[in-house]
Amino acid sequence: MKNKLFLLVVILLVSCVSPQSRRPDISANESAEEAKKQKEFVIEKYIQDSAKITNIAAKIRLAGTNICESQTSLMLGLKYWNIHDFLPEDENIARNKYQLGAGLKVLNVATESPAEKAGFKIGDELLAINDLIIAGGKNAKKDFAKQLDEFKKTLKPLTIKVWREGEEKLLSVLPVKACKSDIELIFDNSVNAYADGTNIYIAKGMMNFVQNEEEIALVISHELAHNVMNHIDAKKTNAGVGMAIGLLLDLGAAVAGVNTQGGFTDAGGRLGAQAFSVDFENEADYVGIYFMANANYKIDNVALFWRRMAQENPNGITLSSTHPSTSERFVSIEKTIAEIKQKRINDKPLKPEMKIKAIDKVEDKSASVSQVVTLPKVSSYEKLSAECKSGLLSACSAILVDASKENSSIPRDALDNSIKLFKESNALSDQDKLVFYDYSMSKILKPEKDLAEKFIKELLLKEDQGAKLRDVEDKLSSPFITFQKDKKNNYCNEALKIDSTNFNQDEKRRFLRISTNCSK
Repeated sequence: MKNKLFLLVVILLVSCVSPQSRRPDISANESAEEAKKQKEFVIEKYIQDSAKITNIAAKIRLAGTNICESQTSLMLGLKYWNIHDFLPEDENIARNKYQLGAGLKVLNVATESPAEKAGFKIGDELLAINDLIIAGGKNAKKDFAKQLDEFKKTLKPLTIKVWREGEEKLLSVLPVKACKSDIELIFDNSVNAYADGTNIYIAKGMMNFVQNEEEIALVISHELAHNVMNHIDAKKTNAGVGMAIGLLLDLGAAVAGVNTQGGFTDAGGRLGAQAFSVDFENEADYVGIYFMANANYKIDNVALFWRRMAQENPNGITLSSTHPSTSERFVSIEKTIAEIKQKRINDKPLKPEMKIKAIDKVEDKSASVSQVVTLPKVSSYEKLSAECKSGLLSACSAILVDASKENSSIPRDALDNSIKLFKESNALSDQDKLVFYDYSMSKILKPEKDLAEKFIKELLLKEDQGAKLRDVEDKLSSPFITFQKDKKNNYCNEALKIDSTNFNQDEKRRFLRISTNCSK
């Protein structure tokens, strides 16, 4: 029976209709050779697209520091790669066509960047930085990035040894301040880009979709705005709040004898993450156009990007879930462009309009600034700035106190000088450190947050009462505290142990607010 079935299958297969034409014979070697060429074309396209986004991102990051403020880092303008960036089956291409090995080689050099001015060339092999060997291997890129970060903190020129055309060369490069966000091109055919709070990722599909440099700049600026405006951290916080609410529902169901298996917690997290998602996207569009304008990109026609996106996804014209509709985005960008044009006519700074800060749970910290230093009058700014430049810490402290106020008129250069001295000084008093912490925490973007938190940790180790006050204040401002009564009680007990005897007037007012909050 089995033999008969097999014979029937063979007969049916033979009976199938086959192609009638006779094409030329193709050998396996010929096909393999063409496959190799096509892979090389893919890699060449990757190199070209990577160069484009590296150049455009560098231009935007350098020009946008007036918007990023504290969200900056020191930039070289170099992208590098090695053989481990390739799949094992493509390593021969990497080795033979691009002479890549385990060591790092320069992939891109951003136009007008410190690296270009220092003389770096595509193909340079990176050998050493400040006499330390740059190791190769799978982790070479991460290890070198860490080395760079450490050396850039010195604010001194870096000496990098490279191998070029059979000889060693020493190149001296001084990193410059730019908005903090590295950029990567990823092998993804979707028309997409995203940010993770630190980096920006552009999909290959997006590079195939954009039509000009301005549209690439629009995409990069939008993602940079997400990072600068702390949207990713905000989404995580919102997700946490949603999970906390869901947890309460799960617990309530458990008390009633229903096992929800954490369903409400999971759903709450998802809903929380989506809270204000559309608003964050709108804000990224708005702030992103300002990044473009500061980098002198033409912005008049960039909104047309969203009309073409509507052709790609017609459902997005009117529907919005986690992102605004394409129609809303087009109109919003057009209005932002009109706003920027008016500012140019009026010779006003190209900075986004910001809402008045009102995000603290305990109470608005804008008024919660140490009053030990007398607030300066406008006429004294120049004098204070000069005194701060000369190294007078009390003058720098006075500038930071005033800068902590919502309506501060402290000039940017005076503020920058104060922050610079505080970062470099080894003679800061405990009160100076508290002033710096209050300044950092009073701003939405938390300028110099790492240093401010370092100061407060040092003071907490010393049992400083002012630091304890601020620590408890921050704990009670957590969005989770409403759902965590035990923790709130513990924090309030910590507050009761604080000795307020030597507090200044402002600190006493803050202590009273905590006491009132804890008594509820």
